[in-house]
Amino acid sequence: MNTPALPPEPHASNLVASTLQVTGGIVFIVIWLTVAAAWAVLSLMGGLMANDSGAVSSDKHGMMLAWMLVGEILVALAGIPAGLAFFLSGHRSLLLWSFAGLLVAGLAIQGWALWSFFSAAREAGTGA
Repeated sequence: MNTPALPPEPHASNLVASTLQVTGGIVFIVIWLTVAAAWAVLSLMGGLMANDSGAVSSDKHGMMLAWMLVGEILVALAGIPAGLAFFLSGHRSLLLWSFAGLLVAGLAIQGWALWSFFSAAREAGTGA
């Protein structure tokens, strides 16, 4: 009876690379989420001051802030699959497509929210 040969044991250098990949992915996620949180705080402050003239209704202003928040959440979540792609090589394609989809969707929603708000301000005649 022949027993199948066992695969060779991984070398220490492969374990170090794997550890570095995991560490790099986690660091990427932490940095991405930190920058996304800073962007959210800064855009919230700017968004709150965007209607100082009062030209746009409070409802329209509130909707802009809400949609901006939704877009910012999607952009923040995009960093998670990007960081996981560092070390989950078997799922890298799906993770990178998820990253790209979340990033594009989040940026598009933020762009639409700003465009919609400033279009309403322009229609009101103030050019906020």
